[in-house]
Amino acid sequence: MEPETIKAKPKDSFNFAVIQEYFSLNDMEATQYTLSDRSVEDLDFHDFFASIDRTISAVGQQYLYDRLRRLETSEAEATALENELNFYAQEEKRTLALQKILSQLSTSNDYYFPFLIFGDLPPRLNFFSVIRVLQMITFLSIFASFFYPSFLLLLLVIFAINLFLHYWHKMRIGNFAAIFARLVRLTKTAKQLLVYTQSGKDIEATLTKQIHQIEKLTGKVLLLKTENLQGNEITSLIWYIFELFKIITLTEISTFHTVVDDIQVARPAIKSLFDFIGKIDLLLSINRLRSELPFYSQPIFTTPQKELELVGVYHPLVKNCVENDL
Repeated sequence: MEPETIKAKPKDSFNFAVIQEYFSLNDMEATQYTLSDRSVEDLDFHDFFASIDRTISAVGQQYLYDRLRRLETSEAEATALENELNFYAQEEKRTLALQKILSQLSTSNDYYFPFLIFGDLPPRLNFFSVIRVLQMITFLSIFASFFYPSFLLLLLVIFAINLFLHYWHKMRIGNFAAIFARLVRLTKTAKQLLVYTQSGKDIEATLTKQIHQIEKLTGKVLLLKTENLQGNEITSLIWYIFELFKIITLTEISTFHTVVDDIQVARPAIKSLFDFIGKIDLLLSINRLRSELPFYSQPIFTTPQKELELVGVYHPLVKNCVENDL
């Protein structure tokens, strides 16, 4: 029975400009049978994708799209996939638990993980050394003002400069801080999924190590994204103190550059978690689709030859179409 809490995506929610980004940016895994842009247009591929997609997360949706564009023809690949599908089809409670975990990665910002993995991250400021100098002058001025009150005037001038740089930098980086913050949810989701999956000890150990690697930088990421503290009067006061501290010390600018450097190093780990989460969502999506279809078939591989035999084949996008044998 289909879980009531997880609903299918409405057709107008398919924004292929972002859905295809993992495929478009990932040029590291080109296969012999990659579906070209021309074929996508000729085959009404996007309409087909929208009709079969049962993924829950943004990560799973992008991963499914990528897998459908990179065609695998290996019998071993098909057999391994079928074994995994059978595992996740055995227990409805496990499926529902996995779907609830995956639903945590369904925000609009979760479509931008491919940019963290493959895209161009914001470059380091050309005058970053000036930021370091201003930070040093700020701390020295604060210390000196305890003995020489006249340094307070210098502090006011520096505060005005830092205030301008702080908000100029916020405008410069745009939504990157919010996207970086979703790494926290990516690691938590991967952790929760590991409890219900059959990854094997070696793969699980590798994933756990990669989760810890990313968690080391998520603490710095949280310093960049403190706007969620503005929920009530008390937390808003905490946010105001944080913001004032970041302006005076220019901590947000220096932390952002550190996070960008850390993400560059952690890209393989981020990709590994992305693929792990996407694969689970893909498997659940296939099982859910199968449960909704009146019938489906699995390919039977024979001795390699230039021949294809189809029985009762029909166009999935044509209503009440006539089946044919080819």
